[in-house]
Amino acid sequence: MIPTTLIDDFLAAQSTLTAVDRFASADPTTDSSGVPAQARWYRDLMPASPPGPGQQYAFRVDLDACSGCKACVTACHSLNGLDEGESWRTVGALVGTGDNALVQSVTTGCHHCADPGCLSGCPVDAYVKDDNGIVRHLDDQCIGCSYCTLTCPYEVPRFDDARGIVRKCDMCHDRLAVGEAPACVQACPTEAISIVTVDLDDVGTDDWGFAAPPPEATRPATVFASSRDLATDVAPVDRHTVTPRHAHPPLVVMLVLTQLSIGAFVVLEVLRASGAISGTSAGLGSVAALATTVVALLASLAHLGRPQYAFRAVIGLRHSWLSREIVAFGMFAPLGVLHAATIDGRWPASVLPAGLTGAAASGVGLLAVAASVMVYVRTGREGWGATEVTTRFALTTAALGTLAVLGVLAVGAWTDAAAGAGHRLAALGAGLVLASLVPDLWAGRSGGEATTRGRTAALRRGPLHGVVQVRVGFGLLAALLAASAAVVLDDAAPIDAGPSVVLALGALVAAVVTELAGRWCFFAAEGSPRMPGALS
Repeated sequence: MIPTTLIDDFLAAQSTLTAVDRFASADPTTDSSGVPAQARWYRDLMPASPPGPGQQYAFRVDLDACSGCKACVTACHSLNGLDEGESWRTVGALVGTGDNALVQSVTTGCHHCADPGCLSGCPVDAYVKDDNGIVRHLDDQCIGCSYCTLTCPYEVPRFDDARGIVRKCDMCHDRLAVGEAPACVQACPTEAISIVTVDLDDVGTDDWGFAAPPPEATRPATVFASSRDLATDVAPVDRHTVTPRHAHPPLVVMLVLTQLSIGAFVVLEVLRASGAISGTSAGLGSVAALATTVVALLASLAHLGRPQYAFRAVIGLRHSWLSREIVAFGMFAPLGVLHAATIDGRWPASVLPAGLTGAAASGVGLLAVAASVMVYVRTGREGWGATEVTTRFALTTAALGTLAVLGVLAVGAWTDAAAGAGHRLAALGAGLVLASLVPDLWAGRSGGEATTRGRTAALRRGPLHGVVQVRVGFGLLAALLAASAAVVLDDAAPIDAGPSVVLALGALVAAVVTELAGRWCFFAAEGSPRMPGALS
């Protein structure tokens, strides 16, 4: 036996692991070869190799195997550490109609689209599509504008009130990176969910075969498979459920006030250039319009979950209409200030002609309204078509702008020239307010529960009926007051400023309430198709 020293005994003791050390060094999630211990349960539910060129990962859902147990929802919630009430995967249902007794569960998560609307619409580039096709959200970059919840037809991104940001499914990309299945795949007891690779050329080319948003806009990658005919005599179980969508109150205020201010600015400039009003009146009106713009933009900050990072909203200028809208409004304000200073005589006409500054500010303002139109048209939702949104926003801009100028002239005391302009403005304002109510009459027509128009009509007749009544009632009041102002201002007798001021400002306030109610319905009654839901 070889004798040992005390140092040898110490070294031997240090090289011997304790039971705790041995337990801590063992990885219970892998076997001796490093393969995840649970791999045998889901190995067949994963592709043998990562996506190649022209391919990406996708969820495949075997609808015949889906039992609606919601194990996928629970696993996703637990393993991703989601908050109470937060969910990145949902389970809806389809039911047969008529003599068809079919009941079919449908589990859905993020579809990791080939052309994701969330990514293209995001103003701060908080989304990336990685080499494997997974659409990931960058939480640190997000400002909480929620625009992605509108540009995604499938309503996948969910706003997190506690964090002030949007979050979504990322296909458990960290698990996929080490060969482990996503939480929903691993938890499904019937193996209804799996991960497959799909060719990008084939993504989104066909409907899923059941009621859902059309795939053309974003080309969703999810593959739904079923041996049943889900396109005939089958409908979502929640098709009779009439629930308003989020109304986005700060956006309601922002849209109405920005369109009022830009409409007023343009009308003032037209009247000033034609000599119908003085430069002083136009200058005071322009200042009031610009102040309204500032209030509107401040109101929009209340819509952000993280308003301290609002400056990031210009990052997506190259591809996001929301970024373009923000830049346009940001340009309109200083140009309007410059124009107000020009017509007030603070800048020599030889240096900055009032016509030039007025045209520049008016043009940029109208471009900003056009950008607002495209913000919603770009979502691809059936209820927000280009014709409908353009008509609504244009009528709001014209009606409120006209009545705002009428109010400015009334408060500023009528001159002979301004009185003539006031008469014309009052008559025009009454007609524009009535015209703005016409799209509501069309939107209230029922087209059947399976159509966008039918769902919108059901919302307007049901939970939003009170808002619709407010809009129509105040719209008629605004038109009546404006028409009365036109009669007063057309009188050959000397003008009494008192009644004209009351009528003009009353018409403006009533019209603003009308448009606020209209914009509330614009968001809350949007009836484009959704993924199949469940009965609550």
